[in-house]
Amino acid sequence: MQLLRDARCPQCDSGLPLRVLWEFSRSSAYDLVTKSGFLRGRIGIVCPNCRVKLRVGQTRIRVFLVLLWAVAFGGAWFVGEWLRHAHVVLNQMSQVLGLVVLAYAIFLLQKYCIPLLAQVRLAGADEQLGFPLSGAYGNQSDLQGTQVDAKSAASDEPRR
Repeated sequence: MQLLRDARCPQCDSGLPLRVLWEFSRSSAYDLVTKSGFLRGRIGIVCPNCRVKLRVGQTRIRVFLVLLWAVAFGGAWFVGEWLRHAHVVLNQMSQVLGLVVLAYAIFLLQKYCIPLLAQVRLAGADEQLGFPLSGAYGNQSDLQGTQVDAKSAASDEPRR
């Protein structure tokens, strides 16, 4: 099992738009994502292929964030000790710049990895979930007329 891959529906094995869910949740006015990147509350997603309701699990995300920050602080401590034993003197500006670059790299890694680490499971019948992307896929018959197949998009002929 590959750790960093897009989540798949447990019923039909189609890809789920979890990255879209996180991007929408970050930019929405409903405050659905915490500062650390977790989804607030019980959030679900509907499979765009088979329409089954799924709950988004965040256990691997929590473990990843704890390990990431522990490794970052441990690595910064190790580099500091190594520089002290090697008698390397850095001015304060270079130390601050190094910590800012480290924090920026960590936040970029978080933004990339969090949707890939999310897990999904079938939602229970009595489970209360919020579905922020529920209107994104609407009625499947409504979407049929707006999709363009690859052949007509690649040809120079105008669409009718």
